[in-house]
Amino acid sequence: MIVGPGLIDTHVHFRDPGFTYKEDIHTGSLAAAKGGFTTVVCMANTKPTVDNVDTLKDNLTRGKQEKIRMYQAAAISHSLKGQDEVDMAALKEAGACGFTDDGIPLTNAAFCYRAMQNAAKLDMPISLHEEDPAFIKTTASTMEKYLTLSVSTAHHPSLRKPLSQETVCLRCAVVLML
Repeated sequence: MIVGPGLIDTHVHFRDPGFTYKEDIHTGSLAAAKGGFTTVVCMANTKPTVDNVDTLKDNLTRGKQEKIRMYQAAAISHSLKGQDEVDMAALKEAGACGFTDDGIPLTNAAFCYRAMQNAAKLDMPISLHEEDPAFIKTTASTMEKYLTLSVSTAHHPSLRKPLSQETVCLRCAVVLML
């Protein structure tokens, strides 16, 4: 047995609201606690998306009933579409701990730059999902063409992520930060 401080997971998918057949706040919290995690940060890619104060407050209220600390990241864009920025100030005020369109890369550099600027003004972190969908599609079709696979490359992370597709997006994000 090891005694130590509680662990923190800064990227969890409790799938609540909208995908509770996969997991919800309660079952996710129980699993986290069982694994030694006392604090988690939930991602915003739910249905509805955590892109408004009502959804955020609902998740945070339900999270307070659990035996671990649950924080909630809010989306950067409405419905994770990368087009219309959420009201970051209102979401921060309501308790968001940061912003992310987790699972969906922001492909519009101007939009991404504005979001980074606005998050910085609020002294809030922003987390980007850096992969280029064009590279994923090309890699998946190439892999399926030349290999006989029993799993879809589009859904298998180790097969769909060539270093180049993450590097391209990461380079763009770094340049925007400078």
